[in-house]
Amino acid sequence: MENIRWAVCGLGGISHTFMRAIKKVEGASVVACVSSSKERAEAYKQKYKLEAAYTYDELLTAKDIDAVYVCTNMNVHSKNAIAFLNAGFPVLCEKALATTVQEAEAMFAAARAANVPLMEAMWTRFLPCTEKLLEVVNSKKLGEIRKMSGVMNNIFPKNHRVFDVNRGGGTMLDMMVYNVSYAHFLKGVPQKVEARGEVRNGVDVTCDLDLTYPDGAVACLESSSVPKAFKFRFEIRLEKGKIVIPHFHWGTGFKVYGNGKRAATEKYRFKFPNFTYEIKHFNNLLKTKQTESPLRSPQDTLEVMSILEEANNQLGVTFP
Repeated sequence: MENIRWAVCGLGGISHTFMRAIKKVEGASVVACVSSSKERAEAYKQKYKLEAAYTYDELLTAKDIDAVYVCTNMNVHSKNAIAFLNAGFPVLCEKALATTVQEAEAMFAAARAANVPLMEAMWTRFLPCTEKLLEVVNSKKLGEIRKMSGVMNNIFPKNHRVFDVNRGGGTMLDMMVYNVSYAHFLKGVPQKVEARGEVRNGVDVTCDLDLTYPDGAVACLESSSVPKAFKFRFEIRLEKGKIVIPHFHWGTGFKVYGNGKRAATEKYRFKFPNFTYEIKHFNNLLKTKQTESPLRSPQDTLEVMSILEEANNQLGVTFP
């Protein structure tokens, strides 16, 4: 494949971010858009000067599409992705991949049956900042991780899907997924999950999530859709120092502090690259005929989904 021809499914704000990012990826282009509304798809096609505008059924029989990016509401991720996978299309699906572990398992089963990749679009995992952070942590120069603290507090308009249980709302799937995924990059699966928070109209609007690991390390994670101010930060305390990542989900940089007043502070800075790196990674999976990502494997996604589902169960959040 010299050029990966993409279709975008879900024409909201996230799709525009994808459209900007893919322009920076060599050997990839969006040629079509997909919507339940033909009129809306046609308008999107005209805006971005695409080749085609499809309804869902029309895309299933399209012959000139190599991959589909799904960024619809979370309550229909599984329905949309499984339909495209069954038609033989590789799928890059926004996070959280699904609303439940059962849905996610069904999605990966469809991908295996079709022998094509399905990957969760946890874009933070593919950033150069994340790769460098993992290199520093795994070098053990600061010893083992003892505590992780992560917060993602964001302010949304009142009609946003994050407040709508029927659209897969709640901070757990929209924001806490970043915190939990980051902790998972670093420490894997915890042995204990404890969640506290406030639930309104069937979805959590705040959550405090504590994860305890087999070696005694802990992660204290926080998310809120009704904060007084924006806040995005992740901190890792190790035996011999700490690492602070101010905007961890964007991956613009981090600082490494050693123990002691004379210990040197190391600073790492990176350009804000948007979704570029995850698109490059997925394109490479297609070009090398890989059906699973080594950086965001089905097991990785399912392990994170299991933590999120357990936390939602403890808060009493369920989806229709």
